[in-house]
Amino acid sequence: MTDTQWPRWLVFEQSSEKSHHTIAGSVHAPDAELALLNARDVFVRRPQVISLWLVRADRIYSKTAEEMANNPDWASDAEPGETETYLVFQKLGHRGKHTHAGEVTASSPPAAVSAALEALPGSGRQEPVVWWVVPDRLVYRSTEADIAEMFEIAHSKAPIRDQGFFLTKLKLRQGIDEYDEDDHE
Repeated sequence: MTDTQWPRWLVFEQSSEKSHHTIAGSVHAPDAELALLNARDVFVRRPQVISLWLVRADRIYSKTAEEMANNPDWASDAEPGETETYLVFQKLGHRGKHTHAGEVTASSPPAAVSAALEALPGSGRQEPVVWWVVPDRLVYRSTEADIAEMFEIAHSKAPIRDQGFFLTKLKLRQGIDEYDEDDHE
């Protein structure tokens, strides 16, 4: 049996220019474009959102503080190769959310986590319990041009998600009546 589930995309939202992108949840979609539209419909209902980032869940490399403590040689998995930019996300505590902490340049995901440990320490009050890294090239982002179309509708009074707002029944009834008239001629 083959897997028929669409890929899972993690959604990160930014609520203001001063805030970092923070995980909002996930959506399933066949591609990044549809994932962005699904994320808008699911996560941009009421809150102030100015930007969305999406990443396929299977593209994120993750290391917990416990994994790193239990296996001091974990960074030896780093493979030499071309360097690229990685986005780094930290989770500061077991109840916290993964939040964008910055960027590092590395040749592999384990090397990116190592670089993040040196360049992006915890907040001072709390050390991260989970580190996520993902190549920047794999992040699908909303753009400045998307703001009006995707995010400002949440501030309008239009009941965009209220099924009563759409005249589906009326249109279906008109279609049935027209069908009946054609059928009886």
